[in-house]
Amino acid sequence: MLKHSANSKLVPALLTVGLIFAISQLHPVSAIGTVTVSTDKSSYQATDTIHIKGTVGSVIANQALLIQVTNPNGALYRADIIQPASDGTFSYDLKIGGKLGPSGTYMVKVTYDQVSSTTSFTFTASSNGQEQTATVNIGGTNYQIQYMITGGRLVSMTADTSKMSLTANIDATSSGSITLVIPRSVMDAKGAGGNDANFTVLVNGASSSNYTQSSTTDTRTLTINFNNGTTQVQIVGTHIVPEFGPLAGIVLVIAVIGTIVASTRLGKNNNIFSGNRLS
Repeated sequence: MLKHSANSKLVPALLTVGLIFAISQLHPVSAIGTVTVSTDKSSYQATDTIHIKGTVGSVIANQALLIQVTNPNGALYRADIIQPASDGTFSYDLKIGGKLGPSGTYMVKVTYDQVSSTTSFTFTASSNGQEQTATVNIGGTNYQIQYMITGGRLVSMTADTSKMSLTANIDATSSGSITLVIPRSVMDAKGAGGNDANFTVLVNGASSSNYTQSSTTDTRTLTINFNNGTTQVQIVGTHIVPEFGPLAGIVLVIAVIGTIVASTRLGKNNNIFSGNRLS
């Protein structure tokens, strides 16, 4: 009985060991240890070189390292294969540009013998004197705003119809400026007599006079200077689309209904008066 009991425990144990061994042969587990990756800076400008470096632990003969860089839109910007040094270190230099190189956060992933590690960095593309386009939603409709920025990147653009304002949310990595070309049909600032008035400009919530502006028949252009670390630039005008917001629309509907009801009652009263005169 004792021998049978020992065998009954030994057999499942042997089966377990055999199963683990079989799985390890089908999907070998890496023994290289930890893979690391980093960049020499957390943010870069258009002319900068991104220096990527890291370690792979134990080096395996003829085993290459895969580097993948993904842009802010999730598209693969660069994929390359390199050999780590004999001490397990590696380095890789990269420059970003072109249509696949917009401003934003880039992801770096390195893979060595099935072990991966990731890091990220931010990149600010150069406009090279060319305007870029931002989309802002106002009253459920999208409008296009042309802009240029130096010293940072535009994160998003929002509008507040109750404050007659347009806000550029930015990530300023150094002192710079943002130029906004605002169609008059979207937002404008008017004074007495319908003449152009100055916009009110706020940088990080504080009033600023450190800006210039110009105008054409169709647009108002502002160039606003900001310091490193600025996150918000706000422009306040005197009117912004839509001219009739949701509340105004409700008031208009009520007014129309009221007019119809009043007209109906007036018509009935006229018929009564007419009947009295006929009698």
